[in-house]
Amino acid sequence: MLQDASIESKVVPQSSRPTSDKNIVIAAKGGAILFLGELFTYITGFLLSVIIARFLGAEQFGLYRLSLTVTSIAAAACLMGLDGGLARFIPIAVKQRSENRIWGLIQVGVGIPFLISLILTSILILMAEPISIEVFKKPSLIPVFRMLCFIIPLTVLADGLSSVTRGFKKVQYDVYSRSIAFQVTKLLLTISLLSVGMDVLGVAISHNVAITIATLMMLFFVNRIFSLKRPVKNAQRNIREIFHFSLPLYFGRLLYQFSRQLEMLVLGILAVFSDVGIYAAILRLSNIGIMGLNALQKISEPLISELHSQGKEDELRRLYQTTTKWSLTFNLPIFLTVLFFADNLLSIFGENFTGGATGFIILSSGLLFRASTGFCGTVVNMTGHTRLGLFNSIVYVAAAIILDFVLISRWQLIGAAMAGTLTMIIVNTLATTEVFFLNGGLLPFNRSFLKPITAAFLSAGLIFILTQSFSVDSPLLQLAIFTPILWFVYGAIVYLLKLSKEDRLILSELFSRIKKSENSEPTPKL
Repeated sequence: MLQDASIESKVVPQSSRPTSDKNIVIAAKGGAILFLGELFTYITGFLLSVIIARFLGAEQFGLYRLSLTVTSIAAAACLMGLDGGLARFIPIAVKQRSENRIWGLIQVGVGIPFLISLILTSILILMAEPISIEVFKKPSLIPVFRMLCFIIPLTVLADGLSSVTRGFKKVQYDVYSRSIAFQVTKLLLTISLLSVGMDVLGVAISHNVAITIATLMMLFFVNRIFSLKRPVKNAQRNIREIFHFSLPLYFGRLLYQFSRQLEMLVLGILAVFSDVGIYAAILRLSNIGIMGLNALQKISEPLISELHSQGKEDELRRLYQTTTKWSLTFNLPIFLTVLFFADNLLSIFGENFTGGATGFIILSSGLLFRASTGFCGTVVNMTGHTRLGLFNSIVYVAAAIILDFVLISRWQLIGAAMAGTLTMIIVNTLATTEVFFLNGGLLPFNRSFLKPITAAFLSAGLIFILTQSFSVDSPLLQLAIFTPILWFVYGAIVYLLKLSKEDRLILSELFSRIKKSENSEPTPKL
């Protein structure tokens, strides 16, 4: 039977609040949980990257990141887009209270990719030597690559289980396992192994142990939501339905995953491993800019599916525009921080990383554009246009391949950043246009976007004046002094320009929960 009884009441609190407001609250609460998880992942991952880079240098860091890139693409290949199918169909099955259908979705969406991943892992382990020598011309890559191949089936299983928890709108379980447990285990074990003299292979071992623990936790949590101890034959497996939806999504996501990592692969193929390490550091720093968008996207997938299936286009419009505005509001001060202090940020990894400052700024501008268009690709897919999503991914990959080989061969690291930025602009413009025509003129922005943009211009002007007027010798000290000023001024201006109805709704929800928590404190016994 379904665990955590009364699913509907767990998913949407019963109140007199309008349905559209409930969806905004669900998106905000779920997005906040995922964002906090991604923020924790970012902080610990950033700390880990700095430790590895300072212990091993740019080239060894590049070896690790390149191996991780290849295995990540392999894991995405095994998923077959079924993780997206789970996120779409499980909420519908929960609404219908169909346990047999949910059980069938889990069997198909989690079991099939896991079996495929076992086969692919075996092949890649056998092919590790020719891949390392013939493709990347780096024999020292062999042991690291082989070790990281073992994470493929574990990653595939964890991703599938994560989609199950998202379908049930229990995103906190993903945070507990894949954000907290995974990152803490990996960080502590990596520090321990590096401190006793192990090299990049020790980092790979740490990753394997951490993903094993996270995957076991995901199994426990999924079983808590929906008991897996039930007869296999009782499942209602609508294989054709889920594959019809997921296969176009699969090719789209696979192509996107490949193109997203293509700059790293091309840098590796050109044997510029120090540039691979520097670019990996840039990506690590840039991740904070897309955390908010990714968190909102994950929690909004089932909401978009539900709203579209129910024909609630006005609520879909409100959800899309509100979450996009939140993403842009968060990303603007991050972009300004990179614009003013790119050198300072990269110096954290070591002096030999500061040469990537220009590329860092270029890539950050592309990420800002992506944030300003919201999760347009998700809207395309979750409203049933997965074939169109596949077309977008083909365009994305074609543009990425052409731009990467043309620009990286000429400008190396800067070329990689330019290619990544131009590709993001092309595909997000395309997806935004499709959303507009397919959903009755739906756009990701409205007038309220002028408030964070105005705050960004004013705070940028102030920081420019301050940095020109006051000289600070230490790059890290300059970063520590001016960054808080930038963020404080930006936040204050956004607040003074007045919050929107949706913003006030979320703040009201937050304060009411805080007040409720304070009032519910147990009375001391006499």
